[in-house]
Amino acid sequence: MQGYTHRIASHRFWRCPVGVYWGRRTHVPRLPLLPGGGPVGGGRSLLGASLPSANTELIPLATRSCASTRRVLAGTACLIAAGLALVGCGGGGGTAGPVVTGTGTLDGFVYTPKSKSRPVSATGRQVPSDSDPVVGALVTVSGTSLTVATDSSGYFKLENVPVGPRTLIVTKTGFSAAEMAVTVAKDTTTRVNEPGGGILLTTGTRAKWTFMVYMNADNDLEEFAIQDLNEMERVGSSTDVNIVVLVDRSGGYDSSNGNWTDARKYYVTQDSDSQVIHSQILEEVGEIDMGDPAQLKAFVRWAMTEYPADNYVLDMWDHGAGFRSRATGRDAITRGFSFDDTQNTHIQTTALPDAIQGPDHLDILAWDSSLMQMMEIADQVGDAATFMVGSEESPPGDGYPYQSFLSDLAANPALTPEQLAVRMVNDTINELGGAFDVTQSALRLSHLPALRQALSAFAQTLIDAMPQYATQIAAARGDAQRYGHGAYTFRDYKDIQDFAEKIKADVPSTPVQSAADAVIQTLTDALVAENHAGFSVRNSHGLSLYVPQPSDYLSSYESLHFALNTKWDEFIQAQTK
Repeated sequence: MQGYTHRIASHRFWRCPVGVYWGRRTHVPRLPLLPGGGPVGGGRSLLGASLPSANTELIPLATRSCASTRRVLAGTACLIAAGLALVGCGGGGGTAGPVVTGTGTLDGFVYTPKSKSRPVSATGRQVPSDSDPVVGALVTVSGTSLTVATDSSGYFKLENVPVGPRTLIVTKTGFSAAEMAVTVAKDTTTRVNEPGGGILLTTGTRAKWTFMVYMNADNDLEEFAIQDLNEMERVGSSTDVNIVVLVDRSGGYDSSNGNWTDARKYYVTQDSDSQVIHSQILEEVGEIDMGDPAQLKAFVRWAMTEYPADNYVLDMWDHGAGFRSRATGRDAITRGFSFDDTQNTHIQTTALPDAIQGPDHLDILAWDSSLMQMMEIADQVGDAATFMVGSEESPPGDGYPYQSFLSDLAANPALTPEQLAVRMVNDTINELGGAFDVTQSALRLSHLPALRQALSAFAQTLIDAMPQYATQIAAARGDAQRYGHGAYTFRDYKDIQDFAEKIKADVPSTPVQSAADAVIQTLTDALVAENHAGFSVRNSHGLSLYVPQPSDYLSSYESLHFALNTKWDEFIQAQTK
């Protein structure tokens, strides 16, 4: 595992919505897991206080070391022309000494200048006269669950803080986030940065990346949500990379971390605890319907607004079923992904383009879900994103190796969207390929019109060849690489290139073979990365397509954008064998 903490599940729990153990984000009957872990300690309430009156020496951010500056969180920068300052007292990390146990208390003030210029200290005043207290700023002890909000005077107080060197993280919507090193003394209240001074941040710069995770774990994947959040925390956010998560938990599958069962928004911060989530809770949302496309749209708009960046990733974390239904008797077009068991809802495939539209353009749409890397899904997304990353097959419950590619991004935030997409593909196969049969690819969505046209032309040649070569076409369909780990429900999902190659081998028609070659070349041009591992997926090439036998055809398929704009549904219905 190359030093990473990504855990391979001892049981093959997958992510496809059917009632058996197969496919990543596989939906299985509700079988409670054994309880694990305990409740997370909450933050402390505030005590009211007035602003301190000692003189303040303001320390510009530029005086901090590069390493320290990298740890300043980018929170919600660029929204107003103001800085965020943490006032008060006390000291840095100090040197190593005897191990001391126990707890202490930290308090202080958070304020902001009234103008873009640096506040000026005045005799007898700790807070400059041209500054205002910041109300409702969240102050967190990094690596713990201790968080409080500042009161009306900008004051905060954190009790029961473990002694020793600690890092405070301060965030507030509309401001750049701040970080401060402090040393906690046993049974003592330490005024942050005493005997005077503070950290002044100028207007925050726009982050390089915001990585958004829509984590619908209101189902049997709850255990893996806790695991993946802890993986993200091994890296955490930075000034260059924001990691924000909306997670909805279920009940009965995992009792750790306080066993809460509603939804929360997290700003993911770094810590080394692989069991307990310590990241900052931005909002306790309550029980929401993650299967409602309006919730997805609201999350995307919120994240892009509050955490603006040059580039955006939206990671869709849950069960997936391609374009199909949840293996029920319901119309296949009505279900595609994000299955909420509490609400018994879903996000429709056709709702996808609007749901992922935000104030800025989405660079990468990633599917930490089963079976979503298929032509019908990509064509539905269209130009709503630049790249689509996902799996033709069903990944295991463990899902993406977040620590791996987020570490890549943290180390080099100047990565382009294409470079990150490639790393997501290769890191996933490198991490999971030794234990599971897995696939992963990255598709450039601007190539969809050409690929759509090539597939439509291919379909027409197959229709024309059907009277003479129906048996050979059926044989190619049956032999082509399929997905769903052998399950009947998804056996009609075929690898596009492998199907085209099988057609070329079985159908001795020049027009058909030329059209198959065009499909293969166009697909090759569209893919920026493809990787796979395992015998059962050995003929994978990066993108799947619905190729059923005539008796299994779903008429609802005709409502999809791809079917409406190609001859593919006509080809399926023209088959006679």
